[in-house]
Amino acid sequence: MYRKLTSQGVKIPNGFAVTAGAYWHVIESARILEELKDALLGLDKTDLADLMKRGKRARDLILDVGIPDEL
Repeated sequence: MYRKLTSQGVKIPNGFAVTAGAYWHVIESARILEELKDALLGLDKTDLADLMKRGKRARDLILDVGIPDEL
């Protein structure tokens, strides 16, 4: 993803990774799964502008809830 999308202007941190368990813990504890699904509903992966807009919305949802203390 980094290699293919950064040259098109999509901002992806180089080398960023989290475990799937940690990701799902954040999503579930914050109860934002439905909002994330709504943000990606109807996604057209060939429309870069729309992909960037939806990606920002998804990132904002996750960043706004932060990292739970137990992680």
